[in-house]
Amino acid sequence: MATANPPSDPDPLKHEKAELRRELRRRLLLRDPVAAARDSAALVLALADCLPPGPVLAYVPLAGEPALRPLLEELARAGRLLLPRVSADGLRIHPISRLESLVSGRMGLWEPPPDWPEGALGDLAAVVVPGLGFSLEGGRLGRGGGYYDRLLAALPTSTRRIAALFPEQLVEQLPEEAHDRRVELLLLPDRRIRVVPPGGR
Repeated sequence: MATANPPSDPDPLKHEKAELRRELRRRLLLRDPVAAARDSAALVLALADCLPPGPVLAYVPLAGEPALRPLLEELARAGRLLLPRVSADGLRIHPISRLESLVSGRMGLWEPPPDWPEGALGDLAAVVVPGLGFSLEGGRLGRGGGYYDRLLAALPTSTRRIAALFPEQLVEQLPEEAHDRRVELLLLPDRRIRVVPPGGR
């Protein structure tokens, strides 16, 4: 009697992304803490060196991601820091002058309080973009919510899109869908990779 073939994956690209997310999370959690601290310090210096003047949207890192708090504190003191807040309709951005003002929000992220004044995407000079992985072409693999893809698509072309990452987060290629958005500059502890012009997909 013939056996039925197993059903094919209805969306192999999403399956590939999910597998890659698991692998990248594993890499981050297995990093040596001493090396992670050293590389984070190098990334803070690299970011401070390449950020243009003006307001910067950054993020509070999750466990395993580069520790950028010294940069966040410096930007906050200078009145240049904005941080995102996850809302039902996407990311809202808010100016932050003190990191102590942050609250634990949706998805376990530290973010501005819901009643905080909002900022405008059009005023941003740069966005420091989070991600689990990045490709040599500037492709980005986030955590699956699509929040940053929508935000990046709405930015003016003059806003710089920058990622700071550990070497383990860099891969040769990433699976990309039409809605995925790229960054233009990859900062690693020991080098910089300029990948696409501002506003590139």
